Amino acid sequence: MEAEELHRAVAALPASQRQALLLAKLQERPLKEAAALSGMTVGALKVATHRAVAALRGRLGEQR
Repeated sequence: MEAEELHRAVAALPASQRQALLLAKLQERPLKEAAALSGMTVGALKVATHRAVAALRGRLGEQR
């Protein structure tokens, strides 16, 4: 997988999912902190992160 493919797949995510993925997974912030920064509840952040990861798996899996 190329970095550009990943970049395009992340860019295609809805803004809330992109933000959740960035804060919770890439920056590895604690859930409470990531939720506060994003303006989401912890539960909503978890859902958005899960959906983002699932969407990336589906999108990137289709390209192989």
